[in-house]
Amino acid sequence: MSAVNEVGESKLSMARTIKFANVPAQPQTLHLTAWQTGIRADWTKPLQVNGDAVSGYKVYVDDGLGGPFT
Repeated sequence: MSAVNEVGESKLSMARTIKFANVPAQPQTLHLTAWQTGIRADWTKPLQVNGDAVSGYKVYVDDGLGGPFT
């Protein structure tokens, strides 16, 4: 990239590389198991990661009281 004005053009900036990726597919086969101290959640990884490794998962919980998921 360079900047341009009426006097001329600047030197080129340093090159940058970006990686394009898409949102991965959703996890599959969610299983919930009640434990003495909580709930265990097991699932199968997404079938398609669409160009980038899955870096983590988010689990959302509904308390049943009509508010937002946490």
